[in-house]
Amino acid sequence: MARERANRLRVDPDTGDLRLSKHGQLVADWVEVFAPVVFEAHRANDWPSEGTLVLDHLAFRVKAFNARGQAIPGGHVAFDVFAAMGYVDNESHIWRLEAFPNASAANWTAFPSAVSAGSRHVWSATITPA
Repeated sequence: MARERANRLRVDPDTGDLRLSKHGQLVADWVEVFAPVVFEAHRANDWPSEGTLVLDHLAFRVKAFNARGQAIPGGHVAFDVFAAMGYVDNESHIWRLEAFPNASAANWTAFPSAVSAGSRHVWSATITPA
């Protein structure tokens, strides 16, 4: 949408037609590529040794249509961003952000494994099937 509003759509090299993408893969790619660069300077290498650690995720959705071309309410989940936020001395700190293709149990297991152990108090949102 930003490229469309700025009148800077990409051009198909074969046909010369303007290319407009309506799927979430581009955003997922941006998060995967740029989030580590932006967040690296602020990233913690260890989970907090005291306080509370809160884990949650946010599903990023895109428009979706059924076989008859009707919009599906709520679209479908393109990807999920997992977040870990810790409270130390009553101040919140983001410990980790990572994009995953879905909120599966395997991804929830992989997410905290990327940072060494530390916090003994963890609150997690309920894992729902993808």
